[in-house]
Amino acid sequence: MNKFIISGNLGADADIREREHNGETRRHAFIRVCSETYTGQKDGQPTYRKDWFSVAVFNQGLVNYLEKHGKKGAYVLVEGEMELRRVDEARDAAVETLYRVTQSNGSIELVNRAN
Repeated sequence: MNKFIISGNLGADADIREREHNGETRRHAFIRVCSETYTGQKDGQPTYRKDWFSVAVFNQGLVNYLEKHGKKGAYVLVEGEMELRRVDEARDAAVETLYRVTQSNGSIELVNRAN
């Protein structure tokens, strides 16, 4: 298993969804996290690189937490498992990275940043 740790701001409110699985209704959440990195200066102005990550959350306690507190702009620290998958294995196409927080693996923390 590969682990990831991402820190950044939520780009939108957490998207909470429900699905049926073996006769049970399960809730999960999707979040988009923007991580900004200082890359230097250009023409005397600071420049930054923004990377966006989509994370699927399957831990029910964290889904409930995100439903209450996962609002756009919140600064979060997310830890979970990462998996690489081929988008089209038949044609050996591009690789997609999946970021997941599951029942048994991962955490999400909302961090108050002093500005």
